[in-house]
Amino acid sequence: MMIIQKTIGQMIADIAKTLSTRDALVHTELGIRYDYDQLSDQIDRTARGFLNHGIQPGDKVALWSYNVPEWIFSMMALAKIGAMTVPIDPAASKDTLHYILGQSDSCGLIIAGENDDKEDVNAAIAAKKAIPSLEHIFVMHDSSETDAISWSELIAGGNAIEQDRLVNIAAAVTPEDPVAIMYTSGTTGRPKGVVLDHLGVINKSMVVTDRQGISAEDILCLFFPLFHMFGNTCIALAGLLRGAALVMPCRRFDPTKILATIPAEKCTAIYGSPSMLIALLDHPQFRKSDWGSLAKGIIGGAPCP
Repeated sequence: MMIIQKTIGQMIADIAKTLSTRDALVHTELGIRYDYDQLSDQIDRTARGFLNHGIQPGDKVALWSYNVPEWIFSMMALAKIGAMTVPIDPAASKDTLHYILGQSDSCGLIIAGENDDKEDVNAAIAAKKAIPSLEHIFVMHDSSETDAISWSELIAGGNAIEQDRLVNIAAAVTPEDPVAIMYTSGTTGRPKGVVLDHLGVINKSMVVTDRQGISAEDILCLFFPLFHMFGNTCIALAGLLRGAALVMPCRRFDPTKILATIPAEKCTAIYGSPSMLIALLDHPQFRKSDWGSLAKGIIGGAPCP
């Protein structure tokens, strides 16, 4: 296979032009559906919002949330403007959260911040006070906290940035530029950050999807946590780079919702660890006939019985 010399922003923009009306991102639990044209628009609006609030090429911005559409928008928007995503496990302890934010020199933190759960908002604000490099807290929902920027504020602020400015900034990003810092689990010591570039993740994703036979006709069931590289790169990014549809059944792993989504959306590919797939197969609502559309995917992370 020939090496692709493009950035993630260029790849997604090209696909959006070709497959504008094809489903790109579906979240069945939230009742949200975006085609590639709408996804591209959401990415650009998010990118302009980040620029308006001071996020610049080369900056590191941490993502601390479960599986929601804004996770994808943020990752793609940061990549487009040449900033780096730093995914963090939503279940990370205060010590781990502070360590990764400080060690990565993150200047921004994006959190879920649901209206009925202020614990993560308070934790993010406490982190901002403790970590000198952390300047911005972005909340994916409405927030009355003066130290945090709500998602509606982020998007509205992007209106102050001309689309031409975003285009020029995106054009200056190169395939060799870093796009993410992925941290290890830290089971043998402190988590270790691994810097990835556009060139590496794009070509790795294209090779993997080629071997799976993933195309724009596929519908990928995405319930693996997005903070993990398996979720954000091997499934989400890889699928979008092929023009496939990403279907997220739930914010957190929920066998009932996953089992209902697979036949409803006619998913063709499934991804998970052995324990996740065993939980689905052993569930009372599992029906073999419901999985007739599934033909490909990946199982990994542990020995498979």
